[in-house]
Amino acid sequence: MANGLEPNLFELQGEDGSRIVYTTAGVDGAPTFGYTGSNRDLSFTGEEIDRLDTDLGNEVTVVLNRIADGDTTTLTLLVPPVDMGEKGTVEVETYAVVTTQAGGIKGPPPGQQSRYAFIAYSGPASSVDF
Repeated sequence: MANGLEPNLFELQGEDGSRIVYTTAGVDGAPTFGYTGSNRDLSFTGEEIDRLDTDLGNEVTVVLNRIADGDTTTLTLLVPPVDMGEKGTVEVETYAVVTTQAGGIKGPPPGQQSRYAFIAYSGPASSVDF
């Protein structure tokens, strides 16, 4: 983000009706991630959020559902690099990957171990003071 502000707040609407609100550093300096969808309203903060800088951008992952001796479902939001220039808000388009990892009492069953669903998201990325 060489020439301008970097966004620290993403308010994204999914094509499936879900919603994500992600802050890179909230009021206490820790990242926050809110997910509303599939009849759930989930909130994550700090170490509950995995962040990885990759060639795709920043990959932000949270665990949506973990069943003991069963499947685990995660959501990974691809946060693109954004140079906002002098603007306070810009529109972004990106994707999230919902991954369901097979599990079971004796371990995962034979066959494909992960299933993936891709969801398009769009909305404002903003630079705000918390």
